[in-house]
Amino acid sequence: MSGIETQFNNLVPIPVSLSFSDWVVVSKLNTIKIEGWHSIKPYVVGARRGVVTTDKGTLGMDVTKVNSATIRVTH
Repeated sequence: MSGIETQFNNLVPIPVSLSFSDWVVVSKLNTIKIEGWHSIKPYVVGARRGVVTTDKGTLGMDVTKVNSATIRVTH
């Protein structure tokens, strides 16, 4: 269980996997090494609003929240 049910008393834990998430890092640097949440702390992080796992993983980081997972690359 994620523990979120302790914050929201109207939620009931269901002990089965309901979804799967892929986490990606997009960077202009090809030297960046990702070895867990802590390794992205020095960077500005973009995160989709409303994803509890991301909120927990990026706690205390410089996070820009977005409404969509769509990535727009500008040069």
